[in-house]
Amino acid sequence: MFDWSAKEKIILPIMIVVLLILAIGICLLTKNKSEKIKRLPLLIITIIILALEVAKQIYNICIGYNLWAIPLHFCSLFMFFYSFSNFGKGKLKRFGDIMTVCCTFLVILLFYINPSNIIGESCENVFANFSSFHTFTYHHLLFLYYFIFLGSNLILAKFSDLWYILIGIVSYAVVAVTFAYALNVNFCSILHNSVVFLEAIRESAGGVVYTLVLFSIGVLGVMAVYVVYTLLNRKINLGKIKEP
Repeated sequence: MFDWSAKEKIILPIMIVVLLILAIGICLLTKNKSEKIKRLPLLIITIIILALEVAKQIYNICIGYNLWAIPLHFCSLFMFFYSFSNFGKGKLKRFGDIMTVCCTFLVILLFYINPSNIIGESCENVFANFSSFHTFTYHHLLFLYYFIFLGSNLILAKFSDLWYILIGIVSYAVVAVTFAYALNVNFCSILHNSVVFLEAIRESAGGVVYTLVLFSIGVLGVMAVYVVYTLLNRKINLGKIKEP
């Protein structure tokens, strides 16, 4: 926990300050604008993230495709969530917004607890190769998106939104578990886990029990984040935003 390398101790604090300044500036510029204008920076970030993913896939095809590049990692989900938020309508858009609020927070939390578990050694060699550049840039774009999303205050949270979270995490679990075992790729730490107590559960109780525990923790964690967000969101808004 909090096992940061020497470069991470320099680069990551600088990056978080830069991202917060950018987010605050953008939110201030769009503060009294329409929702369409407020979402424009989020749309731009989403397009950049999608472009980076396309570039990553092409790059991996060119160098000899590694199955690890398949976008089934938990962090890969955000390019889908953000796309739902910015290109979708109705319940699909709402689903993207809800998953953005709670899941991005968890990634940020896990990232700053132990960056190397999320981005490997990308901080050590950001420009050494495309993979490192993509990993470092992609995750920081997620953080910038999240800060702008929260600062723009775009949704009124409701406790009834929790069903979106259940559907989202369970659906991902089914897909990720299936492909992890079929391709023998450790998507979402399904095959083995770097967290000691979770790996101990896997080794002692077996894959089925471990997987149920892993995703139960995920569902409860994401729901807890959204419950807290809903309470804070409603106090801040005081009915200023209409129910969707």
